[in-house]
Amino acid sequence: MKIKNLLKRIFLILFGLIFAVLLAFVSFEFYLIRGGHFELQRFYDSDDTYHGFTYHMRNDNRYRAVQSPGLG
Repeated sequence: MKIKNLLKRIFLILFGLIFAVLLAFVSFEFYLIRGGHFELQRFYDSDDTYHGFTYHMRNDNRYRAVQSPGLG
């Protein structure tokens, strides 16, 4: 009985992790489709020492409100 509960718990944790990764991937794809950009930049010192990388996300597709002509 304990083994069955343990297997069920492991299965639920794995399913939750897989679902979370898929949800993050799909939302990132929609971000890119809507005009977002993803850039990796590496950091170097003045003596060319590598200090890892960082990422920058920006969205160039700015939505503007469209005003309809008034009735007056």
